[in-house]
Amino acid sequence: MFAYSGWWRRAGAFVLDAIVAYVFYLPAFLYGLLGPQQDVACFNGSSFEPCREPTSATAAVVGLLAILGVVGFLVTYCLMASRGGSIGQRATGIRIVDARTGDRVGAWRVFGRRVASYLSAIPCYLGFLWPLWDQRKQAWHDMIAKTVVVKAR
Repeated sequence: MFAYSGWWRRAGAFVLDAIVAYVFYLPAFLYGLLGPQQDVACFNGSSFEPCREPTSATAAVVGLLAILGVVGFLVTYCLMASRGGSIGQRATGIRIVDARTGDRVGAWRVFGRRVASYLSAIPCYLGFLWPLWDQRKQAWHDMIAKTVVVKAR
């Protein structure tokens, strides 16, 4: 009934999504690390020592960039809910559908699938490798959310 997506396509989509996420998150990280800093006195448990910390302006810019990172996450999440796949999934020609009907899954199921993906990671990422030998090529989070990943093209 379905043309299930293979593990390599799913892995490729994951890598592309990670690149998209880093486009949003990396500026905040780098600016926080490399932005203007100030000298302050830090207590090390027994005495004060000089150390460096970001200025309040640096912290404000990092906060704004972090908000952009959250917006990037929400865009990816909304694409998964509305179009059946993230940017990486769409680029690799796969989408997430209901395992029984083949219809698009709603926002709550996408969210539940995302939360369940953390369970797939707990035992040495075994849940993410599961599609390599599963008949329906489902990862554990797919099984929990009752979804399958299929070829869109």
